[in-house]
Amino acid sequence: MAKVKPQFIAGAVKHSGITEAEAEHVWANMETFARYGFNNAHAAAYGMIGTYQTAYLKANHPHVFMTALINSEAGVGNREDGYNAKCAEYVEEAAAMGITVEPPCVKKSGAMCQVSCKSPTNRKEWTIRFGLSLVKRVGASAVNWIVSESKKADSFKDFCLASFSMEEVENKDNSGKTWKSYTQVGKADVEALIHAGAFDVYGIDREKLIVMAEPLLKLCGKYWAQTCMVKNGKKPRLTPEQVKSEIDAYAVEDDKVVYDGLEARLQREREHTGCYFSDSPFAPYRDAINQYQTCSIEDVQNNDYGKQGVFAGILKHVRPVIIKNGRSKGEEMAFLSFAGIGGDVEVVAFSDAWWAAKNSKDTQGNPIPSPIERGKVYLVAVSQDRNKKSAILTGMTRLSNTGYATA
Repeated sequence: MAKVKPQFIAGAVKHSGITEAEAEHVWANMETFARYGFNNAHAAAYGMIGTYQTAYLKANHPHVFMTALINSEAGVGNREDGYNAKCAEYVEEAAAMGITVEPPCVKKSGAMCQVSCKSPTNRKEWTIRFGLSLVKRVGASAVNWIVSESKKADSFKDFCLASFSMEEVENKDNSGKTWKSYTQVGKADVEALIHAGAFDVYGIDREKLIVMAEPLLKLCGKYWAQTCMVKNGKKPRLTPEQVKSEIDAYAVEDDKVVYDGLEARLQREREHTGCYFSDSPFAPYRDAINQYQTCSIEDVQNNDYGKQGVFAGILKHVRPVIIKNGRSKGEEMAFLSFAGIGGDVEVVAFSDAWWAAKNSKDTQGNPIPSPIERGKVYLVAVSQDRNKKSAILTGMTRLSNTGYATA
């Protein structure tokens, strides 16, 4: 730094109009900070590792680089940001690079994201397979068993039956050993994997699998319990073979299956993985979004949309509050959280805008039923506050499942 001090002082005086003493003071502050704030070791680390090496890896080994990047965010997030908060951003970046990230699968996924090489020599056929450990509410022991054993299961029933086992354990009274059954993948694990799409490989709708899961797991647990009774020399009311026949015959009646739409299914998928894999929740409304959207959710997150903007988002959370002070005292306002492909954003709805949103009308002036509903797609108009820190709601139009909504 000492070598360039004369140049800095001369340049500061010439171009900034400050005195030489003021330039000396600025230089002294930088010099003091440089002793501890950004020394040579930092510069070398940031320059070589943080910039050059990562850029090299991304350019020359993009699949491996993006896999490591997604894995680095496994399980990171909170209620507001969502699970695997930045994974969706990296999945989108991979897509922009021409890399497909495939959803979790009980027959194909590892514990973490892995590069899938269908053709070792043709990178165009390489993909990234999402890892089971990145699925929310799935335990480590369940993941370990699935990775090592579930590839043998050819159906959802086979999977459930194989997820139980038995072992011979010492009795507490030291009277010998007894066979006992246990499960390696619990009901919560199975339901989370269903919502994440990990059982799609079996060709059954997720909504149907959710209805099947609990009764089927109970039957499978019963089969292994009866098997243990036989091994222990006891006579069960139903033989294991009879219970197996019940499992084989088990079927779900169609009227018990609730299909609540693409958006609900995709929201559950995102809730458990942080990403949308099977489709885009915005696809059915692409024409309206393309016509009226002026910025993305990421632009709103970064306050990079000018004074006003319109974006498409899914309503995640609504937090109404009563204003305690000021001219709007006693009126209701709300904080709204919207989800996009690559992240979430919170919007402040002051009393006037919030009242208008709750009392939306169609083009004929008729009240719109359920204008505020979580999980639905909206076009959201916002403006920046004075400090450019918050997005203020100026209007919102629901697009989901309506024949009346216009922007």
